[in-house]
Amino acid sequence: QNIHDRSVLMIEATIDLMIDGLNESMMLGDRKNIQHIVEQIADKTGIEHIRIIDKNGIIKYSDDNGEVGESINVLEPGHIKKEISEISEREVEINKETNGYQVVQPILMEERCQTCHQDDKIISYLDVDTDFTKAEMTYYTGSLHMIFLGIALIIILAVVFYSIFDKLINQPLNECMLALDAIEGGNLDIKLSVRGSDEFSLL
Repeated sequence: QNIHDRSVLMIEATIDLMIDGLNESMMLGDRKNIQHIVEQIADKTGIEHIRIIDKNGIIKYSDDNGEVGESINVLEPGHIKKEISEISEREVEINKETNGYQVVQPILMEERCQTCHQDDKIISYLDVDTDFTKAEMTYYTGSLHMIFLGIALIIILAVVFYSIFDKLINQPLNECMLALDAIEGGNLDIKLSVRGSDEFSLL
């Protein structure tokens, strides 16, 4: 939980920094700088992918220029679990398939933005995918190894207990049953070896 909380804090700090930079670029009308900010932050260690998506799900900016103008739902179906217009606050999810975090952050209207964006409450959405930290990878990999080790240990213990049961109970019981069958068939000379002082030996 501590590792997770720390990672979320780092992601949120990165997103806050990015939104501040985007807002400043928008106020200056410098759209080229927006793309530069996206690419610059995407180069940081641990950041896998950054996109800015409009309310219709169309990618406006991305660290991969080939995605610009594409619908996120067509490009990566299911990447955003619900309709993007339904997202009203920051959502952070762990994606075990990609070994990282997925964050969708609405870029909210500020008073200074109203000259361009009228009264829209949300201007666009920031979509950030990150990799797990080394500590998280070690934790999740270690957890998986522990599960397999536990299963292997259970199998080994099952084999050992079965061997003990077979030697101390099953085999003597079978010998007694075979001896009784022989006596029932008329062989009164049969003898069983006594190997100890347990119940089967006394029997």
